[in-house]
Amino acid sequence: MRALGDLIRPCGPVIEEGAAARARERLANGPAAPEAIAAWDSLAPVFSASPYLSSLATRAPERLAALLRADPGSSLARILEETTALAEQAGQPDQTLRRLKGELHLLTALADLG
Repeated sequence: MRALGDLIRPCGPVIEEGAAARARERLANGPAAPEAIAAWDSLAPVFSASPYLSSLATRAPERLAALLRADPGSSLARILEETTALAEQAGQPDQTLRRLKGELHLLTALADLG
């Protein structure tokens, strides 16, 4: 199994330099710094073109770091297991479902584009 951060490659040019620079600045000083900086050439085109994905990564940098450190198949399995477990619980676990949805979006985009 290989980590997502080791598998992804740049998907194209950095379209919006300012957006990429802002995302890098926010990530470089947080818990995702080592992983984000190591994979920056692959992350920059994605985060410069997608404010949504950039926001997911910078609002919860620990989520990005965990995804970059883990095997993408293992991350997907974990997300699906957590979602299934939530579906079996009573009540409205809205916040947890939003977190899982964001993780799935970020994982899918990075695996697809990278």
